[in-house]
Amino acid sequence: MDSTLTTFTVAESHYLAFGARSPLEICADLDLAVQIDLRHHFSGPLCAAYWIDLCRCREYGHYRLVGAIEHALPTLLAIIRDRLTLHSRLDIVSLGPGDGEVDIRVLDELRTGLDVASYRCVDFSLEMLEHVLRRLKNSRTVEGLPLKVVCADFRGLDRSAVLGDNMSLLLLTGYTIGNNDEARLLGDIAKWMRPGDLLLIDGRLRGDGLSGETTMPEGLAQLVRCYDNDASNRFAFGPVEMVTTASCRDVTFDHRVERRVTTVPGAVNIIVRCTGLQARMRLTGALVAREHLDLASTTAYDFEALRRWLAESGLHLLFACRHEDTGVFVLQRA
Repeated sequence: MDSTLTTFTVAESHYLAFGARSPLEICADLDLAVQIDLRHHFSGPLCAAYWIDLCRCREYGHYRLVGAIEHALPTLLAIIRDRLTLHSRLDIVSLGPGDGEVDIRVLDELRTGLDVASYRCVDFSLEMLEHVLRRLKNSRTVEGLPLKVVCADFRGLDRSAVLGDNMSLLLLTGYTIGNNDEARLLGDIAKWMRPGDLLLIDGRLRGDGLSGETTMPEGLAQLVRCYDNDASNRFAFGPVEMVTTASCRDVTFDHRVERRVTTVPGAVNIIVRCTGLQARMRLTGALVAREHLDLASTTAYDFEALRRWLAESGLHLLFACRHEDTGVFVLQRA
């Protein structure tokens, strides 16, 4: 019998902080539902299913990200061992666990060599949390480990809602940093890290060796192709399908490379957008006509520029490595 103790809560920040809106407001306003920082791209059964399917898409390359994390895990284990005292224990805190694959690999590795006290995860999507919890329990990775699951926007969360009494390893994986203004996101997380806590981050790399902002050499063109496929386009379009009568077959997709969201030198945003949207709002029946609609943004980084930027972020950079098209970084609150 599984003896795991699970606590599942919905934090106040989920429905009050950071401009949180009611379902009625979101479903009645296309611009609220479709935000390029992916705020609502994981919410609801349909959007969550599209994300899980995208993680299985070979063109998107989620498996390469998982491989990069696995490549860095022996070093991460050594770093944590050096910082844990004889009687210390470790809490693992996942900020947006995605499909759960990275967290399973991290737990498998760290539980073999460390005294892990608990696993905690935070996500804005109730459906993704349920999916991850189911995967973790089926994998037996968390057997006997206390679990704390929090439905919330971690950018507005108080540390007491998630952190325990032990040293914490925070996971910000799945290229999450690339969906946001990095300075603001990292600042929000750093505020509630305690001295000694560690943060694991990954970022998608440009791969073209250039630091220009809007050029499109072959390396960048190849990266754009990771997002120019049916699974990726369907995921980007998910919130539109959720609130309107349109489907992804009704529009044309294109992808632009520019600097709009990122604050890291040498980084570029890949903007997914659709053209020719003609539909009605599902809730109100109002007509919707958009010649162009930006759907989602992600960021591709120059490895050395991102490493330097993180080293100057206010957190102490302990480790940085690149593995194929992913950079992996470990930082510590001084």
